[in-house]
Amino acid sequence: MPKLSKILIAILCLGQSIMVKSQDIYDSSHTFRYATHLFKSKEFIRAAHEYERSCFLDSQNWAAHFYLIQSYRKSNQDKKGVAHYAKIYKQLPETEVAKFEHEGNICRFRSNPTYFLSKKETDSISSLEYFKGPSMLMSHQWSQSKTYLVTTPLKGDKTLNSYYQLALAGSNLNYKKPWVAGTLSTIVPGLGKFYTGYTKDGLIALLMSGISAYQAYRGYDAKGARSGIFIIYSGMAAGFYLGNIYGSIKSAKQKNNKLNEAMDAKTKEIFYEWAE
Repeated sequence: MPKLSKILIAILCLGQSIMVKSQDIYDSSHTFRYATHLFKSKEFIRAAHEYERSCFLDSQNWAAHFYLIQSYRKSNQDKKGVAHYAKIYKQLPETEVAKFEHEGNICRFRSNPTYFLSKKETDSISSLEYFKGPSMLMSHQWSQSKTYLVTTPLKGDKTLNSYYQLALAGSNLNYKKPWVAGTLSTIVPGLGKFYTGYTKDGLIALLMSGISAYQAYRGYDAKGARSGIFIIYSGMAAGFYLGNIYGSIKSAKQKNNKLNEAMDAKTKEIFYEWAE
């Protein structure tokens, strides 16, 4: 019996030990370590969930708060990063403020690229030029961004110089004027499409308008204004003609949007490289 009692006690102790250990897995320190493992493995969505738990279990774990914001950013949940920063920034120790502000500003730019347009040096935003410069580029204010960046001490900085080069390139973009495209297509169907660089569309517009107008003329020449062919094809010709004018205006806007999107992509590429 004594041996059996000892065995039972040992089993009970072992069971309690296992239960305690299994519970410890879910405490703040274990959760933080697991979240950090996920973060280093680039599983940022899962890492964010674990850092959220860690912050809930220990609200003073500033490392967990910081990596939570980074996890949001790296998993393209930038608005959550901004919201979390706004929630805790008043509680931050003075030693933590600078790096949290920087990370929060990165999330702000990513979620709203034009956020920093109205910001000034008096707002005391750390590294403002690295946020305001690309904000101006993303709003396609080429002349203003060029002026702003040239007055900023570039000091051979690769990132700021890259932004300045983009501002110069933006100032020389070959934008198409919608009113010019519309006017050209009013004069000659399809000419506005040629102007905006859509040559194939211009040829199609010219052919369709020309063929339908010619068929309308033949119908009129044969049987006058009451001719069914004249009525049908004149309606088609008018439709092609007006649609071509509208399409030419739209194509100019599309061309300009593509130019802007290409510049936006380059701006983001430079910013993301710097932010990392």
